[in-house]
This record gives sequence, structure tokens and C-alpha cells, in this order.
Amino acid sequence: MIKTKAYAKINLSLEVTGRRIDGYHEICTLIHSIDLSDSITFSLGENILVTSNEPTLNEENNLVFRSANLLKNFSQYPGGTSIKLNKNIPIAAGLGGGSSDAAVTLIELNELWNLRISAQNLSSLATQLGTDVPFFLTGGCALAVGRGDTLNPTVAIEGIWAIILSPPHKFSAKTSEIYSLLNKRDFTDGSHTRELATEITNGNATIYNLSKGQNVFEKVAMEAFSGLDHHFRTFLKCGAPFVKLSGTGPSLFTLVDDWDLASHLYKTVKQEDANVHLAELIHG
Repeated sequence: MIKTKAYAKINLSLEVTGRRIDGYHEICTLIHSIDLSDSITFSLGENILVTSNEPTLNEENNLVFRSANLLKNFSQYPGGTSIKLNKNIPIAAGLGGGSSDAAVTLIELNELWNLRISAQNLSSLATQLGTDVPFFLTGGCALAVGRGDTLNPTVAIEGIWAIILSPPHKFSAKTSEIYSLLNKRDFTDGSHTRELATEITNGNATIYNLSKGQNVFEKVAMEAFSGLDHHFRTFLKCGAPFVKLSGTGPSLFTLVDDWDLASHLYKTVKQEDANVHLAELIHG
């Protein structure tokens, strides 16, 4: 039996640079792991069985089942696994919870089933599951370009806390629906995100520099997610140095380098009608 954690992420900056002929968008984003996590237990079994404290994930269309099934088919492993998934990361909130769960499933079943599949092959399998699944194979901090699956690792940030607010939403296919709201004039060249990655690599991960990150989806998210603008203003009224959107939303976050301020913001923002978490940026 293996018990492990699957860590969430935030996008420190996210730009869309164009549209691909295959229908996907070209992006340039800076991703960082945080210690907000799901816990997952893997045991040997005859078939693949996934159970979760989140009822909607007790089905075969969730990413954990798809990840296990993909690995089983690729390796032609004859057995199965019983997987217990305890969700803590808000679902479809821009924090990568499902993708992280999928990546951890590949890593841990490779060990549990003693498959000895190479890191390169695991990365190839991860890409089939989702564009940000490859990032979670290693975590930390990385500049992701292309569809988001071409990764350039950079230095992870230490001593920074994130206060994250994840309001509920009613989108059934949230990511694709939010992407559909963009138009060509929203596309940029990725330079803001690359400059931030350079600052972090050079050891200049100050709160001021981190505040320079951009998210192309911020404007459309404010229109698409009811009440998000209210939560945004609440963050600022509580003393947040800045507020950013993670991924395609609806999660909002701020970053601080002072624990007392982080704790104060968490306690204050937690009074909002939403999931609120306090997490530290980690190496992955």
C-alpha cells in the first residue's frame, strides 16, 4: 500500500499567445506548486477501483481512473488497484487538483506495480491526460509553453504564502467555456510571463515582482463567474498587496512574505461565502 499527497498549483502569470491549427491555444504560463493537497492511497487489487469522499469522482470518467487505466494498458499489467482519493483541493477551480491526482497516480502505480517505466514515457502518458499533467510529475516552479506541456523548470520560491479563495460555480466544462470567451485581441507575446520567470531565476521573487504577473482570463472570468468581482474587492479591502486569478478561475489568490499578514488575511477572507485556503509555495 502507498499513501501520498497530490499538491495543487497556482499560475503566477498566464498569457495566451495564439491559436493552434489543432484547436488548442498556445500559452505561456509560470506555474508554482503549493502545499494545498489531496491525499491518495493505492493498494493492489484485481481491477481498477476508485473511491472518493467526493461522490462525483466515484465514476470511471474521472482523471484518476483514466490515469490508472492508461498506465495499465500501456504496460499491459495484468492486475489492478484500489484507489482511495480524499479531495481537499477545490474541484475545477484553476488549482490543478485533478491533473495533480492524475500525475501522482502515474508515479505511484509505476512503483506499486513495479513497472519501471521511464520518466520520459511517464511524461508522454501524462500529456495524453491533460496539458498540465506533465508539470505535476515534478512540481516546483516551471515556465510552461506550447499547449502548456513544454516545461522549462526554474527556481522554486521559498518563504511565500498564498491565500486562495475558490468560489463555487456552475460550469460543466469550465476550462473550454472560459477559453471560448477570449478573442484575438486578448493574445499577447508571453513577454510579461518570461520576464517574471527571469526575475525568479535571478533570486528576485519579491512581492512587488510577483505582483507583475498577468492572467489573460481575469477580465472574462469577472464576467463569467457570478460574484467574483466582489471577492476580488474583498481581498484588497482586507489588505492584500494584489489579487490574481489562477488558471481559468474561479480561484483568486494573493501572495505575502509575512506569516502574521498571511494569517490575518486568511482569517478575514475566510468569512466570505467560498472555500478559502492558506498554503505555502513549495518545491513540489
